[in-house]
Amino acid sequence: MSKVLVLYYSAQGHIETTAHAVAERARERRKIAETANTLHG
Repeated sequence: MSKVLVLYYSAQGHIETTAHAVAERARERRKIAETANTLHG
């Protein structure tokens, strides 16, 4: 399984919000992949 690093700099907080959303989406996709692997593996 691949690892994802979401690295950001946010002086005002806008990019931080986006970075958290990207990280959450990556976690969701990982859960889907793990579930699919369990069902098919």
